[in-house]
Amino acid sequence: MNAINEPATFGDFAAWVGVSPAAASDLAARGVIAAGQPLREMVRAYSVHLRAVAAGRAATGNLDLAGERAGLARAQRERTELLTLELRGELVRRVAVERELAARLVALRENLDALGDRLGPLLAAEDRPGNCRRLVRDEIRASLSAFALALSAQHSTEADNA
Repeated sequence: MNAINEPATFGDFAAWVGVSPAAASDLAARGVIAAGQPLREMVRAYSVHLRAVAAGRAATGNLDLAGERAGLARAQRERTELLTLELRGELVRRVAVERELAARLVALRENLDALGDRLGPLLAAEDRPGNCRRLVRDEIRASLSAFALALSAQHSTEADNA
C-alpha cells in the first residue's frame, strides 16, 4: 500500500477505509474522491462527505436526509391535521360518504320501482290524461322529497353529533 502522503489508487483507499473497490469507484464517480489524490486527501474528503451525509446536508444517490426528514415531518403534520378535522366533524372520509349515498340511492330506486304498484289501480280507474300525469308527477315528487329528507336528516344528525 502507498504511503499516506503518496498518490493512491481506489483499491488502496478501499482497503484503508474498509469499503469495497466498487464503493470507492462510486465515491469517485460522485466526486467525493479523485484518482491520483494522496491517500490522506482521499480519507479527509471521505470523512467530510460522511459528516455532511450524517448532518443531512449531502445527497447520497437519491437519498437526501434533510429532505427526507422534512418530507416525513410534513406528511405527519398533514395526517394530524386531517385527523383533527375528522374528529371535529369538519371532514368525512370519502368511503363513508359513498357508502351512505349508495344506501340512499338504493332506497330511492326501490321507492321509484314501486311506483307502478302504488299507481296502477289509481291510473286504471282514471279516465282523464291530465289526472294521470298529475298522479305520476306527485308520486315522483314524493319519492324525491323523501330522498332529500333522508339526506337532510342524516346531515342534521351528523351536525348534532359533531
